[in-house]
Amino acid sequence: MEIENEDHLKSPSELEKQKEEKMNEAEGSSSDLVNILLLFLLYLVQTVSLSVFLETIQLYLMEKKISTNDLGILSFIPYPFSFKFLIAPLTDIYFFKKFGRKKSYVVPSQYIAGIVTIIFSFKVEQLIEERQVVAITIIGFLIVFCISIQDIALDSWLVTLVRPENYVWGGACFYLAIYSGGLIGFNMVIHFGDVEFCNKYIYSTPQTTPLLTLPTFLAIFGASILIITFILHFFKTEKSALELKQPKSVRDIYQAMVCGSFRNKNVLLFLVFVFFHYSGFMAHESTETFRLVTKGLKKETISELSLYSLPFQIIVALTFPNFVKLGSEIKIMLVLLLLLFIPSVGGLYMVNQYENDQLTQSELAWYYVTISTIGTSLGVILGIAYQVFGTRAADLRATSTYITFQNAINNLGKATSKSLVLFSLDIIPVNTLCYIGYAVQMSFIILISKPLLRLDGLQREDFKITDDDENLPSTSPSLEEEERKRMLT
Repeated sequence: MEIENEDHLKSPSELEKQKEEKMNEAEGSSSDLVNILLLFLLYLVQTVSLSVFLETIQLYLMEKKISTNDLGILSFIPYPFSFKFLIAPLTDIYFFKKFGRKKSYVVPSQYIAGIVTIIFSFKVEQLIEERQVVAITIIGFLIVFCISIQDIALDSWLVTLVRPENYVWGGACFYLAIYSGGLIGFNMVIHFGDVEFCNKYIYSTPQTTPLLTLPTFLAIFGASILIITFILHFFKTEKSALELKQPKSVRDIYQAMVCGSFRNKNVLLFLVFVFFHYSGFMAHESTETFRLVTKGLKKETISELSLYSLPFQIIVALTFPNFVKLGSEIKIMLVLLLLLFIPSVGGLYMVNQYENDQLTQSELAWYYVTISTIGTSLGVILGIAYQVFGTRAADLRATSTYITFQNAINNLGKATSKSLVLFSLDIIPVNTLCYIGYAVQMSFIILISKPLLRLDGLQREDFKITDDDENLPSTSPSLEEEERKRMLT
């Protein structure tokens, strides 16, 4: 029996409304794609910067035989990401309305980062050769500070830049930017800066100079930041999906951030988890490369081996969002933390064997690629699940404050763990630190799992940190209800 089309039973106004809804949905999907690509490009600016200072320059310094205390000093470079919550409330309150809430911070911070990067390019070789660790740390800290301000705006911009059902792709584009940034700021710089590699794979006739030196790359990258920022400045109009009231004082939103977070038991529990969730793995993670380079492994070899796992990381970042179910993020994170013991313990075994001359170069390469691929792929999934949960639970009345405070606690937990490990190496053997870390990590997972799993079943309103008064930004009821309906769908 043929089923009749019921459209003829609808009134002209209903048909027109249905047609308009379909058109809006199509336009929304197209707009989301463009905005996700924009986010990827802006995230790439920060990931390349971080890759240069946290990987490339540190490898150059390791070859100059710097000490573990020097590494401890360099570990302060990413600390701006740990304290960006102090600035986040300002972004929810003070901005140029005509310019845009997020652009008011993204644009100037990127202009400064680009200019400082270009200036640094003229001195970087001299500073590395003279092992001026403190000077490099100060410059890196300044650039990362600018990038952290940009990151505050980007983290919360996602809430209004795409529809809720596409939040997961915001997390995916962030992790794609991480590994793309590593490919550009680490692998490309190391390989194209190696004369032997260039003569073997690039030059048709042998040359004595590499294709790309670190100073040249920094100058080009600094100029690229300025160009991207210029385009964002003049050609991107920021449109917010939320109508926000202007708060009366910054004190109110700081109070909401601190007091509200600690008053809400759900938020407090998640912040405790976020701070400690990776601490036990940091003893091995923060010393692995240093131990391999100290034993004699070349930085070019490390860069080459890391490339093999890159395709798997990208595939995972692109495919995993399709399988994320809202309301199961905590369970996914706990399972992944247990699985991360495999690559971490395996990596510790690999380094110990290599230091004791029990592994050949080919055996080391096999171990390194396998362990790195497993570890980084699990890390991508963990990060996406974490970001989806944070976005889903964000208080819409102070998104910059909420998400940035959460991410800052995450960064602070990792940064303090890394600094503590590096400064402890003079008095505690590295393997002992690793074993202590694993014991603490497993104990923490066992203790926090039961209460934490309860958070999966909660809704956005269960994570509110603001009060319903007119002193804080508030979402209009209609828009908040619309957002809730879309999330449930």
